[in-house]
Amino acid sequence: MVTRLCELAEKFSTDKRPAGHNYTPFYNFLFEDLKPKTVLEIGVANGASLKMWEEYFPEANIFGADIDTGSQLNCGRIKTMICNQGVESDLVKLYEMTGPVDIVIEDAS
Repeated sequence: MVTRLCELAEKFSTDKRPAGHNYTPFYNFLFEDLKPKTVLEIGVANGASLKMWEEYFPEANIFGADIDTGSQLNCGRIKTMICNQGVESDLVKLYEMTGPVDIVIEDAS
């Protein structure tokens, strides 16, 4: 089933699209009626899915966290930080950046 989220995943070439991991039909089922104010994705690679979430959730601030220093993307409503989720102080800094989060997408190791 092709959903709006599937189309956005194709538009931004995220690995979550049907031609990749095929997560977007399931995500669409879970999220289609939600209007979050804050979304956090852990494990962002090149940031393609952050752009997808920004367009899918037009009123949300989108945060990303990744251990890879090449994963920084800060534009529009998207803000990212380098974060090792195995290091407590990094998680504290992440929470200080995001505050309470409505949706967490965990796509890291």
